[in-house]
Amino acid sequence: MTVYSSAKSNLTSRVPSCATHPLIGKRAGRGHERIVAEGPYPPLMEAMEFGLENGHPVAGPGWVYAWIVDGRIFYIGATWLHPAVRAEMHLHDETEDPRSLAIREFLNASSAAPTIVAIPVPMGLDRKAMKDALIAACMDQGWLAAGFIGPGHELRITERTTNSWLSGAITTLGERVR
Repeated sequence: MTVYSSAKSNLTSRVPSCATHPLIGKRAGRGHERIVAEGPYPPLMEAMEFGLENGHPVAGPGWVYAWIVDGRIFYIGATWLHPAVRAEMHLHDETEDPRSLAIREFLNASSAAPTIVAIPVPMGLDRKAMKDALIAACMDQGWLAAGFIGPGHELRITERTTNSWLSGAITTLGERVR
């Protein structure tokens, strides 16, 4: 471990006498040493960039996400919001969004906790089209729950979308459904 001394600018090395988190270390204070883990450091998260227009966020790249309970997919959605924020909104937002209400009802009737799998949709691909293509592909695989929330048999996709994104999404979901 490398020790950065707040009192001095030179570097020294030592093993800390107390347990510290390898990435966070001890908090530096006046006259205290700060213990920092040596590299290599974990890779940084990808940055998200979006603009504002008329006081509202402008959608950028997005996500298609699937809610899975007991190995079956019961909802597939698309959003440009971070999937954790969207899940929070589905579960706790006070709006009367019919999808959110249906998700809450489904979860109340289930004894198992859901797993949410979010797959990023790159710029240039239409989130809704990718969501619809993923629903159709999951329907073809027989992965949708009996109470699937969203379009089912009425989903009409005249041309099955096949691209590397959809192939990757199917592989990712296939590892989590039965």
